[in-house]
Amino acid sequence: MRAVTESPIEYHVEPASPDEISWIAQLEAAMYSPADAVPQAVLEDWYHASPEGFSILKRGEERVGHLDILAPRPKVMHDFLNGDILEREIRGSDLYTSAEREVIQDLYIESVAIALPAARSNAGALKVLLTSFPGLIRRICDPEKVGSLYAIAATESGDRFLRHLGLKTIRNDRPRRDGHSVFVGRWSEIAARTKNHREVGELS
Repeated sequence: MRAVTESPIEYHVEPASPDEISWIAQLEAAMYSPADAVPQAVLEDWYHASPEGFSILKRGEERVGHLDILAPRPKVMHDFLNGDILEREIRGSDLYTSAEREVIQDLYIESVAIALPAARSNAGALKVLLTSFPGLIRRICDPEKVGSLYAIAATESGDRFLRHLGLKTIRNDRPRRDGHSVFVGRWSEIAARTKNHREVGELS
């Protein structure tokens, strides 16, 4: 009698629904320090302004991670990148809305978090996130008009993920209030990197 092997459960990315923002807030609280985790009220404010930037990573029907991408207006982006304001001090009114997608040129990766059991490899989850990036950007704006992606890394695994995407740290002339380094990468180069991606390492 031939043994039947089960098909592996596949990862996929879905748009986040309004009732999943509380789950995202809980995941951030578990993954980041109290100073870096964004309060649920702030996440809800962002989601109300630009829901297209919020995505949930699932393994089958199980939520195992999330990815939040914001499109701050130029003045707020400048102040945040300079370290003058904290991430949680960005308001929904500081973000471009869905109706303004055609004018968006720069994006900020607010959070990438994957929560899998310690014994389980996250390589498959990471690969799905990487290959999903072009589609996630397309949900927010016109990819042809995007110049740069910015981010900060609040964890070592986040640092590795951003470097895997091809982002590099930029120099700040003075210390940032959050104490983190800023990463930046050209979207055209990141898109090519995700398209040609073949192998991934561990995120954590």
